[in-house]
Amino acid sequence: APTDLDSLVAALCEDAADAGQPVRFTGGCGRIVRTRPQALQRCLANLVDNAVKHAGVAALSCARTEGRVVVAVRDHGPGLPPDRIDALFEPFARLDPSRSRDSGGVGLGLTIARRMAERAGATLTLANHPESGLIAEVSLPA
Repeated sequence: APTDLDSLVAALCEDAADAGQPVRFTGGCGRIVRTRPQALQRCLANLVDNAVKHAGVAALSCARTEGRVVVAVRDHGPGLPPDRIDALFEPFARLDPSRSRDSGGVGLGLTIARRMAERAGATLTLANHPESGLIAEVSLPA
């Protein structure tokens, strides 16, 4: 369905803030995209939950690039070991080898986020930000 990307991201941030999470929307792109909005919302919600859980805060923004629109979820945590980034998309993969729910869940958040991104017609990538923390990018056709 045609979806106002800024509205979807802003509503997600407002819901997270209402739930007490330190999440903010830092900039929009003014684009309507064809997507599955519920799948995209679930993807972004998982990324926000991970950012808040592991880094304390999340900032979301939308930007236009060549033929694409990118939603970025940025945190200022410790980032990830570069050799582990791709592996963390596998089911039950975690940096912390314990399976205690007190230490961060069971390792399905990124697996679900990637699957929901694909259902929404998007791709999901993770990278360490050059300054600090992690940036998750959900890229959709413009």
